[in-house]
Formats: sequence, C-alpha cells, structure tokens
Amino acid sequence: MCNAAVVDIGSNTIRMVAYHLEKQSITAFYEQTENAGLYSYRRGDLLDEAGTRLLVNTALSMKQAAYKAGCETVRFFATASLRGLLNLPDILRRFEQRCGLPPRLLSASEEAECDFLGLAAENGLLDFTGCDLGGGSAQIVLGKNGGLQNWVSLPLGCLRMANRFVKDVLPTPQELKALKQEVAALTAALPGEFQNAPGAVLHVTGGAARASLKLTQLVLGNQRRIFSTDDLSAAAQYILRMENPAQWLATAVPGRERLILPGIAILQAIAAACGCQTFRVYTYGVREGFVYKFLLSQPEGR
Repeated sequence: MCNAAVVDIGSNTIRMVAYHLEKQSITAFYEQTENAGLYSYRRGDLLDEAGTRLLVNTALSMKQAAYKAGCETVRFFATASLRGLLNLPDILRRFEQRCGLPPRLLSASEEAECDFLGLAAENGLLDFTGCDLGGGSAQIVLGKNGGLQNWVSLPLGCLRMANRFVKDVLPTPQELKALKQEVAALTAALPGEFQNAPGAVLHVTGGAARASLKLTQLVLGNQRRIFSTDDLSAAAQYILRMENPAQWLATAVPGRERLILPGIAILQAIAAACGCQTFRVYTYGVREGFVYKFLLSQPEGR
C-alpha cells in the first residue's frame, strides 16, 4: 500500500485529493480545493500572466500539503482548463520549474475514459450513461457491457457559459434564455446512440453536479442522491424568487454562485437529449479514473 495525491487542474476549481492505494482499491483521506476560476483568465487562446501565476502557485502549495499529509507521490493533470492554449509550452515549462514535473494534459478521449472508469468503479453498472460537467466542458460517456462504448465532449462548461452569457451573479431572464438556446443547440447534435441511451438515469459527477445536488437537498429538505429534472427546476425557481439570492448562494454553494443556474440548465439539456429525467450524483469521477488508469496500472510512469 502507498499514499498518492492527484491534483486536478480544472477550468473552475483546482483540487488535490490524497488516496490510500492498495492493489485495485483506492480510499481518499485528505483533500484541498481552490476555486481558482482559471477559465476566466483565458484571453482567447492564451492563459494570461495572472492565471499562470495562480495555477503554478496553487499547484505548488497543494503538492507541499500532500507531502505533509503523508503522500509519497504527487501527480498533476489538466483537462479543458489548459487544452488548446497557444502558450501551453511556456506554462508547462514554468510549472515544471516550480513543481518538479509538468501536469499530464489529458486529451478529450483520455478525459472521457477517466470519467468512465471513475463512474464505473463507484456505480458498479455494466450499462449506463454518464456525464461529468466541469467548468470548461461536459464529457458524456456511454458504457455498455462493462466498457466505454462511446463518448462526446461538448464546450458546455458552466464557467464557460457563465462568462459568455451572464454579466452579474445571476442571469437575467433574457441571458438565461440565450444560454438555454445555445445549450439546447449543442446537445441536440448528440449521436443517436446517446439519444437512446441505456436506462432512464443520467449518472453525473463533477462540481456542478454535486452543487446542484446540494442545492436540491437544501430546497427540498432531503438527503437523497437522486433527483429529477423537475427537482432542478424547483430549485432554480426557488433561487430566482429570492430577494437576495447571491448572499444565500454564497453560503449554500460557496464559490459557485454564478455557476449554479448555468449548471442546472446544462444538466437539464443533457438529460433531455439522452432521454433521461432522473439524475444520480457520484463522488467518483475523472480524478479517480486518473488514479485507476495512470497510477494503479502504471505506478512508475509520469
């Protein structure tokens, strides 16, 4: 058995989770999260200087915390947060200088595979439709007969959509309508096999999904990990009817005040496109999939 930490560099959050690893078993025992909002530091296809400093300093701090927590290994990876950046070589060079090694930049297909592995490890299903909604993109995976049959990556991250359509903390009715139209257009292009996906439940992971679950639990007064599209609509309407929703959201879902309504709209659109009306939220996702794919199977690799 050994202890290893993974630092997940996302478009909205940077999260470090430390795990006990033993054969094919993983157990999280420590974590740190920073709502860095890296996607907001993108200037076209560049990550600006402030964003680069924030990224490197946060990663270094989390690496140091992981070693203090008893980890022998710390690995970094990034997804849509860094994919496609024109100044990526410079970012990776500076990252490696400070942190000792660069982050592994997952391709969209590798990210989808990690999402699938993480969800499959937790839900134990052979056939399922899953979704990881992040800040920069949404990965939709189709599992059949215990394997990843197909995947789609959509530019529907909740921070990406919030930055594009929402000027204030909460969207105006006009902003929300425009956002929903864009999301509906993108999800309508899903391949037919996703539109006839197995089961009526969309198995979801990611910060946006977990924030939506927490919100529905608060609004509906229950602790279930399953909720419906109607439950999401009720939670959204509850927010929109409040006199000071931003203040309440800052306590209910800190760091996601601007993202919660875009996230709900995206989850509902993806579920509708896949023919699902119910969501089940999971703890495991891309980080745990990364551990299974790159640490347990290749413990000595970078």
